[in-house]
Amino acid sequence: MSQIMILASSIDVRVLGDLPQPSKSRELAHLFVLKIDGIKVLESATVPGEPLGWKKQNQIQFTPSSNIEIAIHRKSHKSELRKPAPVAEYSARGMDFLDTGAEQELVAKFGTSRLVVKFNLVVESHADFMKAVDETMSQLAKVKRADGAQTATTIGANISILPAYGHVF
Repeated sequence: MSQIMILASSIDVRVLGDLPQPSKSRELAHLFVLKIDGIKVLESATVPGEPLGWKKQNQIQFTPSSNIEIAIHRKSHKSELRKPAPVAEYSARGMDFLDTGAEQELVAKFGTSRLVVKFNLVVESHADFMKAVDETMSQLAKVKRADGAQTATTIGANISILPAYGHVF
């Protein structure tokens, strides 16, 4: 039996209720970071104030056994040099998101804040995915000179190899 590869074409993330350490400051904004199996695959844009929510069109690939971690960070608009401070962390397994139309509610590792996550899923078998990779790689082999890096980035993004597994050409 082949491994099921799950491809999400978008992600919708919403914070339910208040985050730990709520802030009334208009100088603070929030963002989320998505990691799959310990690899950072997505960082959202910052959004000001609360309630917090993001809709991101981005191809994200994982398997049912993948560890999916989402961290909410707070960032000050005043200091672009300062790193965002973690506010809450959530985790789940890939299999938790297999119901294609459902939202998944996650509870923070520490505290009681809740997060609703919804992936817009496309499921394909490992064999089909590898066939697409082989076809794409044959296209890449035909590219020469300086155009190769741009083409590799475009092709990699289309099949989700670059963001999902951190490969750099």
